[in-house]
Amino acid sequence: AGTIALAGPLGRRITQAVAQVVYAETDAGGLRYVSRVDLTEECWAVFDTVEVWASATEPMTPGDPDLASACAALGLRLPSPPRGGPHPPQPRHHWAAGTGEGLS
Repeated sequence: AGTIALAGPLGRRITQAVAQVVYAETDAGGLRYVSRVDLTEECWAVFDTVEVWASATEPMTPGDPDLASACAALGLRLPSPPRGGPHPPQPRHHWAAGTGEGLS
């Protein structure tokens, strides 16, 4: 395990190079890292060698509080609903991965 705390284009090139080595030289299923947007959030990069499927879905609407929170954190605005009413609910996916092996 290690930490790369370098933002911008140089940091991105370094993290991409590390990911390429991990992908090519290990049997890891992906990488776990801290979000650059919110240091309290954990992110996962899952390699294409891991089977991923939706384990459950639930409807999500533009009024969903989790969606509103994510958009606010990223400085995004949701489009206004069409004049005929709100958008129909969209499925919200809960992802599961792999063969029981943990990601490294």
